[in-house]
Amino acid sequence: MRDLVAIMAWRAGSAARVFMSLFISAAPFLVLSHTVASESTVRPNFLLIVADDLGISDLGAFGGEIETPTLDRLAMDGLRFSDFTAAPTCSPTRAMLLSGTDHHIAGLGNMMEKMAENQRGQPGYEGHLSTRVRTVAKILADSGYRTYISGKWHLGFKPDQAPSERGFQRSFVLLQGAAGHFDDTGPKSSKPTSDYRDGPDKSGWPSGAYSTDEYTDRLLAYLEEDSDSDQPFFAYLSYTAPHWPLQAPQDLVDKYHGRYDQGWDQLRTQRIERMLALGLLDRRHHWREPPNYARWADLSDDERRVESRKMEVYAAMVDRLDQGVARVLQKLRDLNELDRTLIIFLSDNGPEAKELDKAPDFGPHVRKFNNSLESIGTRESFTFLGPGWSSVSNGSYRGFKGNITEGGSRVPAFVWPANAKDGGRIVRQPLHVMDIAPTILEFAEIPIPDEPYEHDGRSIAPVRGKSFRALLSDANQQIHGENRIFAMELFGRRAVRRGDWKLTWEETPSGENRWELFNLKEDPGETTDLSRESPDVMQSLIDRWSVYVTDVGVILPNSMQGY
Repeated sequence: MRDLVAIMAWRAGSAARVFMSLFISAAPFLVLSHTVASESTVRPNFLLIVADDLGISDLGAFGGEIETPTLDRLAMDGLRFSDFTAAPTCSPTRAMLLSGTDHHIAGLGNMMEKMAENQRGQPGYEGHLSTRVRTVAKILADSGYRTYISGKWHLGFKPDQAPSERGFQRSFVLLQGAAGHFDDTGPKSSKPTSDYRDGPDKSGWPSGAYSTDEYTDRLLAYLEEDSDSDQPFFAYLSYTAPHWPLQAPQDLVDKYHGRYDQGWDQLRTQRIERMLALGLLDRRHHWREPPNYARWADLSDDERRVESRKMEVYAAMVDRLDQGVARVLQKLRDLNELDRTLIIFLSDNGPEAKELDKAPDFGPHVRKFNNSLESIGTRESFTFLGPGWSSVSNGSYRGFKGNITEGGSRVPAFVWPANAKDGGRIVRQPLHVMDIAPTILEFAEIPIPDEPYEHDGRSIAPVRGKSFRALLSDANQQIHGENRIFAMELFGRRAVRRGDWKLTWEETPSGENRWELFNLKEDPGETTDLSRESPDVMQSLIDRWSVYVTDVGVILPNSMQGY
């Protein structure tokens, strides 16, 4: 509660306003302070919420100024993870999230859209969720759970790759990685219209619906329609916000009018100070300006107005997402299900910094829309956040979506039940998106398949992640030992981490076309290469990289196709 007061104080700016805003907004939330049933005969529900391209500092509980009271309260009453790793882009993260194993094993060794010629058709590079893995939804469904998904899928386009074939009994999903938020506008010229499935069937986008509202409505309908069931549920609410194109209801955009006229340089400083105050950072770390970065003072007045409007829309998208979560919590409360529901929240990767209008695969598509100042945020526009605001969103970690560095893969994440014995604590130890599936299975009292096994005549890869359920009893419990290796590859970009040491390889301009070594404890911004000072550490991590390549079947692309 102390941290929540601090957030309100920081935003309100005066003691009187702090007290009133805290009292008015916190009172309805008190009914959330139930306990997840501990009896072994009562298995919990699961609500898994994934935001799309949300940066680590965007929520108030993680240092942001955007109004996200519902998520802030959940995070503050639960456990916040300050060192949680996902893949640098969406579909590899989602494959690991649902399978509990590495994305090279789960079929998304590379994104389908970026598959190199030498990777196509190879095991682990199917471009969709492989039948070599069994999803946590399928395991839960086979064990008596109701299973729902509403939102982004991005794990396969064909009928036999649909959520309905991978364990979800009720589903409404976007098949592509992006779409318009008011309609079915596709992500690029080669795909001008996006596709959806309602259960096993192809579907269109409901006329006039806004994405966050529609995905929330669908899940609410599933919960209501099955309200008489005595089965527990697993609900995967996979929002497409705040992924580009930046679009939001006008009243919410108006709410943030003028709030970002200060620019990204000043806002970054404010967020870093807030992260320090909240204990999310140990110290103010060095920061490296990203490629194509421009200082706010160097922009023209017209450029500043355009950029301010983009951030206003982005904030409105995040705000609406928070409102959607509030509606789901209210439904669970009305159904008397909230007190037995475990909530897990995360983003799928770091914030988007790509300048889409300059990218050959997106530019012609972006230029078809009306991206004038007055139009930005409407359904007629197609804009994106860019490197300036994204360097705020990523908490000044190095890199963005698509990068193997911390800014691309370290994401905001928390787990809530309010009865966590150490609720309100920050968990600083490294955790991974692969850990979510085994955590859910342990809570559901289902054996975690950590060895290969047969199912329906197929050999199924084991879960590689590790349950972090123990953290809810003791936030200091070590889930992964200090020598645990975390390795990653995507687009030929590589990383190996052991303890505080991290080895990376990225091409220019984001990297040096060679291995670089960083100490994340001393240099979380990954600014000082220590490969020459610590050659033994570097070589040991290179050796572990070779083990990882063999272990999961990495095939480096014969041409760089990175996002």
